[in-house]
Amino acid sequence: MRVKQFSALRGREHQCIGNNLNELLIDRLPLVVLKRRDRSAVSRIKQMLFGGFNRCLYPLQKFHSDTERRFAVILERDADKWFKPAKGQFQIFYKVGTEQPEYIPDFVAETGSLVLMAETKARGDLGSQEVQAKAAAARRWCKDASDHAATVGGKPWRYLLLPHDEITESKRLVDFLRFEVKG
Repeated sequence: MRVKQFSALRGREHQCIGNNLNELLIDRLPLVVLKRRDRSAVSRIKQMLFGGFNRCLYPLQKFHSDTERRFAVILERDADKWFKPAKGQFQIFYKVGTEQPEYIPDFVAETGSLVLMAETKARGDLGSQEVQAKAAAARRWCKDASDHAATVGGKPWRYLLLPHDEITESKRLVDFLRFEVKG
């Protein structure tokens, strides 16, 4: 019997030309391809898909800002695993006025000793009523998750609210633990 051998495919750098996840077969960008000097690419970040992950639970991710992309670089380097949650995955609800919308955190990451739920925000927005309501709901969710984890031998959960101007790729994940929201 004759076996045909294939050579390994080489990775390519691509740019997504669409906003739709159905177009993900078209192109994708590696996580670290954007540089600060490429302002036009940074301004289009919401339209791009990123891939090339080793520690992310999903092969492709979208980011709402370059701050999120930079934090993903840190997670890719320092976390054991990480992902960007989807709507309905955690079912965290917060109250603003008479409404109770769902809150979807930016990231969840696991390390050797704990699980982090993290939100990146512009520093000027950190004190807003909505951001604080989301943070309080997420902190309560993390406390409940930690309480349950303690009964089954799991890791504690922590909620981090991260100012955008603190997120630089030169920092380590441990540097952000000081932004834990405590209640």
